[in-house]
Amino acid sequence: MADENVQFYDSWNLSDEDKGFIQSSNYADASAVIKALRDTKAFVGADKNTIIKVPKPAEDGTVDYSEVYKTLGRPDDVAGYGFEETEFSKAVAPKLLELGITKAQADGLAKFMEEYGVTSTTTAAEQAAAEREKGIAALQKKWGAEYEVNSQVAAKAVRELAEATGINEADLDKIEDLIGVEKAASLFFAIGSKEGGVKSLTNYNAGVETPEIAAYKLKELMADPETGKKLAQRDPKIAAEIKRLTELSMKK
Repeated sequence: MADENVQFYDSWNLSDEDKGFIQSSNYADASAVIKALRDTKAFVGADKNTIIKVPKPAEDGTVDYSEVYKTLGRPDDVAGYGFEETEFSKAVAPKLLELGITKAQADGLAKFMEEYGVTSTTTAAEQAAAEREKGIAALQKKWGAEYEVNSQVAAKAVRELAEATGINEADLDKIEDLIGVEKAASLFFAIGSKEGGVKSLTNYNAGVETPEIAAYKLKELMADPETGKKLAQRDPKIAAEIKRLTELSMKK
C-alpha cells in the first residue's frame, strides 16, 4: 500500500519554499509540472506584441486599458483613423479612441454606415413615392371627374398661402409628408374653396381671371339649378359664359 505522506517531488531535493509552491499550485504529478513549465516557456518566448496583459483595477476601481487597446490596434490619436475631416468625424473620432476602437473596426463601421445610409435613403424615397401614388389614387376615387378642377383649386390655395404668410412651398410640402397627399390636398382644397380662400376672390384680382378661378366658377355655375333651367330655355348669355369659362379653364 502506497504511503500517502510520500509526494512525487520528494526525491527532487527541493527547498521547503519550492515544495510549498508545488503544493499551492495543486500539481497532481510530475507531468503536470512539466506541462506548466512548457506553457510558461511558450508564453515568455512569445512576441510581446501578441501578448495582452489584462490590467488590474486601481484603488479607485478604474482600469487603464490603454495598453490593451494599443496592442489590439487602436491608433495613438484620432488622426490615425484616417477619416476625412468633417463635423461628424471631428465629433465621433475622439469617442472611438476613448472606447478603444481599432482602425480596422472603425473602417468597417464607416463602410457599414455608408452602405446603410444609401440603403435607408433609397428605401425611404421608395416608400414616400409609393405613399404618394396611393394618396393620389385615393383622391382620384374621392373626387372622381372633379379631380383636375379640385387639384387646381388646392394648388392655387398653396400658392396663396405661400404669398400671404411668407412660408415657401417647400415648407408646405412638409405638411404633405406629415399627413399624406390625400389629407393635404383635401385640406388645401377646403381652404381654397371656402370663404377666405379662392372663393373669396369674388373680384378676381380686379378682373383678372386665372384658369384655376375659371374652373372654380364653372364648377359653381354648373352646380346651380338655375343654370339648367336657363340652358333648357336656350339662354344665349349662360351658354356664352359656360363656353368662355371652359376655354379659359383649359388654358395652361
